[in-house]
Amino acid sequence: TITGLVALALYDFKWMILPTKIIYFLDSVAIIMAVLNIVMANNKTESIISYFLATLIGGGLFYIIFRLSNGRWIGGGDVRLGFLLGLIAATPQKIYLTIFMAAIIGTVISIPFLVIGKLKKSSLIPFGPFLIAAAIIVEFSGSNIIYWYSHMLLGIG
Repeated sequence: TITGLVALALYDFKWMILPTKIIYFLDSVAIIMAVLNIVMANNKTESIISYFLATLIGGGLFYIIFRLSNGRWIGGGDVRLGFLLGLIAATPQKIYLTIFMAAIIGTVISIPFLVIGKLKKSSLIPFGPFLIAAAIIVEFSGSNIIYWYSHMLLGIG
């Protein structure tokens, strides 16, 4: 899955397109993994709801942005990628964290290029690579980040 995500990120960075064939292949792998995780879960209903919400949040948010902007702010590939990343994240908390981190990563990388004049305010910047980088970080460290945030910053628990 990571290889496919990296291929998507590189493709989007170079050509500003997220190939549907790669996304659909990764969707099928993610669906198989989701089904296996649901089958092995202690609370199958909770697991199904979690996957459903994560996928709805991941793709739904980008679908709304796509529709509101008539495709000017993000493309249809970003919507499909959002659904895929929601499926991979598997929980609403992790897909929210993925989207938040993608925005932070995109901002941290883009601002210096704006300051030095390599980018203009009107420049098109592919968001897919930032989403994918954030998704990989969340896949490996998301639970720890969520735990730290909820306990240290919010004082929960």
